[in-house]
Amino acid sequence: MAKFKLESDKQRVEKGGPWRFSTNLVLFQPWKPNTPLHRYDFSKCALWVQVFGLPLEWCTNKMINKVVKRVGRVLEVKVDNQEGITSKVGRAKVEFNLDDPLKPGQLIRLDGKAFWLDFQYERLPHFCYSCRRLGHYAMYCQNIPFNEAKMAGKEMMAFGQWLRAEVKENSPY
Repeated sequence: MAKFKLESDKQRVEKGGPWRFSTNLVLFQPWKPNTPLHRYDFSKCALWVQVFGLPLEWCTNKMINKVVKRVGRVLEVKVDNQEGITSKVGRAKVEFNLDDPLKPGQLIRLDGKAFWLDFQYERLPHFCYSCRRLGHYAMYCQNIPFNEAKMAGKEMMAFGQWLRAEVKENSPY
């Protein structure tokens, strides 16, 4: 439980998540009078999802909303359009069920062309790249045991995360 002296501090915490403490996900729920603690629902979480791969003319609030609503309930949409930068990045704050696996992206059709859109999740705590769920890492996955030998030679994993298992000669990395 957390108690706030100022209403503005409480609102900042409620809207500013997801929060982590020592790499663990911390979920906040507003207090409900006459409700026992075990009756609060902590099965959902809101995360920011960045969307990459949309043509610039389609990078709008409406399109980002349409694309990410397959991930979960859309709470907020933002399109980053900074001066001097040639690419736009759209992102949305999406509430999803913690028991469901995260989606790495989505295939869409625009004007008869197919586009793969990559999703990148911000501030993921304890994420398993094997079963795509929060709460543990791949090496501890009960559903899909992690096999390091299968990862040899792969440079990029899903969800926008890089894996550099071996450094190649003359590589800047």
